[in-house]
Amino acid sequence: MPEEQKKSGFWSTIPGILTAIAAIIGALSGLIGVLVQAGIFKEAPNTPSQPPQEVQRQSASLRKIILGNYTVQGRNPNGSSYSGEAAISFDGSKYEIGWNLAGGQRFYGSGILDDKLLKINWEGGMVTYIIRDNGRILDGTWANGKGSEILTLVSELR
Repeated sequence: MPEEQKKSGFWSTIPGILTAIAAIIGALSGLIGVLVQAGIFKEAPNTPSQPPQEVQRQSASLRKIILGNYTVQGRNPNGSSYSGEAAISFDGSKYEIGWNLAGGQRFYGSGILDDKLLKINWEGGMVTYIIRDNGRILDGTWANGKGSEILTLVSELR
């Protein structure tokens, strides 16, 4: 073997370099973990995009808008359509909805208003409505987006 070709050590090979990089990353991760546990790094305060009073006022006005009686036009996950009526009320803590569908089917659910989304749990899962046209239209999806439903306001509840 000529003198010019010297044996190189493990740390100058690709596996050696990758091992060194992995060791450095592991050490830094451990150090950051210790610093977080010690309270050196603190979470930034969560600043809401709107003041809480504005959100409460918005929710109160939307609450009044969406209460009422609606016509229902929907599509099941299998592609068949359905129609009927629905009524939305508020009991002070949650929204309640009752559906009376053509053919005599009745369903009930309850849920919350989250900004402009009305999220209702019912026996078939969850339906999420987007409030459109100042509460006159509720555009909903259910069954992981495979079912859809449009509620159109007929009369407001006072």
